[in-house]
Amino acid sequence: MQMNEISRRLTKAFGGIAIAAAIAGFPLAASSQDVGTGYYVTGTESSFEDALSDLENAIVNQGLVIDYKGMLVDMLARTGETVGMKTPFKDAVYMQFCSAKHTHAAVAADPLNVAVCPFVVFAYEMADGSGLKIGYRRPVGVDGAASADALVGIDALLKSIVSEAAEGL
Repeated sequence: MQMNEISRRLTKAFGGIAIAAAIAGFPLAASSQDVGTGYYVTGTESSFEDALSDLENAIVNQGLVIDYKGMLVDMLARTGETVGMKTPFKDAVYMQFCSAKHTHAAVAADPLNVAVCPFVVFAYEMADGSGLKIGYRRPVGVDGAASADALVGIDALLKSIVSEAAEGL
């Protein structure tokens, strides 16, 4: 089965969080890339453990608290037999957190923007050894100038977190 077919099936089976699997079908260049408009991904030469630690530190360096750390690879391995699939990842983790400042701005613009919180960043390493990536899910909110301004702020925060982690600072 080809990687794109695996990615399509994982996305269908597991929804939004497993979308990181869809990224696996893209070339694994070390440069960053916008995947459609929903995700930002960049490569890193770090080990998975170091990249994950760098991602955690970059969040904390912004004065933010990680609410939840999901072990995506564990879920995919645990459920793979049920759906007749094998995970393409050696490791994959996502982290959820929020920023009071940015969330207040978003919901002040429109209460429906509550859906942008929590923010999600992720790291994954391919089982075939073809690459390690980190990235984030882009915020999508209600149309309008005030919402757009708030979402630009959230996107900038997330991009700075991922960029800091990618540089191993």
